[in-house]
Amino acid sequence: TIFADVTGSLAASVGEDILVASATQENGVTDHGAVVEDNIFLFYFEKVMNGSIVETGSADELFLRVQIEETAFDTADDAAYTKNQLSIADALDVYLRTQPLSSPLVQWLAQFDTEEEQREELLKVIRDTLPEEGNGTGTATMASTDLIYDMIMDRLSGGGFTVATSGETGLAAGDAPLGGDGKWAIWGRAGASRAQFTPGGVNGFDADSWGLTVGIDGEVAPNTRAGFGGFYIASDVEENGAGANASNDITGYGVTAYMSYRPGAWYVNGALGYGMNEYDSRRLSLGGTNTANYDGSQFVARAEVGHMFTSGQWDITPNAGLRYNRVDIDAYTETGPLPISVNGQTVDSLRAVAGVNARYSFLLEEGGKLIPEFGVKVLGELADPDKAITGNVAGGGAFAVQSVPRDDVSYGIGAGVTWEVSDRFSLRVTYDGEFQSDYDEQALAAAFRFAF
Repeated sequence: TIFADVTGSLAASVGEDILVASATQENGVTDHGAVVEDNIFLFYFEKVMNGSIVETGSADELFLRVQIEETAFDTADDAAYTKNQLSIADALDVYLRTQPLSSPLVQWLAQFDTEEEQREELLKVIRDTLPEEGNGTGTATMASTDLIYDMIMDRLSGGGFTVATSGETGLAAGDAPLGGDGKWAIWGRAGASRAQFTPGGVNGFDADSWGLTVGIDGEVAPNTRAGFGGFYIASDVEENGAGANASNDITGYGVTAYMSYRPGAWYVNGALGYGMNEYDSRRLSLGGTNTANYDGSQFVARAEVGHMFTSGQWDITPNAGLRYNRVDIDAYTETGPLPISVNGQTVDSLRAVAGVNARYSFLLEEGGKLIPEFGVKVLGELADPDKAITGNVAGGGAFAVQSVPRDDVSYGIGAGVTWEVSDRFSLRVTYDGEFQSDYDEQALAAAFRFAF
């Protein structure tokens, strides 16, 4: 019996020969029909003499030739794996055909004693090698900037500081008036959000984000206010689900310009922004961790039109708008035990939004106001943000993984309360929630205004 131990230092790959015996005299190696055994289910070994496969014979040297016995694709297909998983299995087959037996994947599988254990572990490796099917990176990037632009648009629409009896909007929370004919002001807001995607059958994600935005604006023309600012975002994305094994930390910063035109009870608000993002990803595989650091960019545009109806202490504002978000993520290659390379990605989202907001001003006995508010909205996706993720296993083949689509329609609610302590000092807290059948996104924001 000849035992081919792949946990040794065998450097051959499929189709190559491994020398196992040689003699100084001619035909000094004789094979009387030795049986070849091994400790890996993926390969088998054929005896070779003088370049030919033999059962018995004599020659100067005896080799073992590495051959494929079972493919990762067949193993995954027998397990009724999905199209995405079969694409990864196909890419791993190229790796297994071209990389030596000393490769990390073969060495990892060979440590398991039985064929059944090795097959189960190979199936797990296929699952672990999948890029994020839930598109957590792109969605979390958009969710964090949604948080920023929700705060900016809330400011432009009045931010809760409305004189209900006259319908005139005041400066938003976080303002520090600079004075002058243009009534210029510096403002700032901060918020946090949590997004969760739980699709059936594949991994989803949990994304915790927070953001900070500051700006300066003033009246540049009658009934027209314009300004610019900057923002910073950070997100922690963790896969969820039975096979969760990846995470990503996202940080970003950017600039924004915005404008509001309000000639009377109706208004038009708009904002544009550009940001730069950095990603630090981690994916568990073969008992270790594959890591990558890469960059991306983002363009954001929003427009909203609305009309405020005032009756006594009530303000009712129906509104409609468009939200565009384009996220570009650079190509990257992981480092680790079984790394993958992922091609650059572009995620586009264009959503139509319609809703209505209501708020009521309570005059407090000790002075000041308490202004609770509530709103509902519906959002419809007009673009196709669910793109395929393409790339290749390092040292292996290419793959294409289709991301799991979310619902096209979302329903949202919003609430908030503003406490106007005096004409100079106010506090404001808001909540915004967006809901689909298997996705929800909820955010809290806070701000203050101090005039001096």
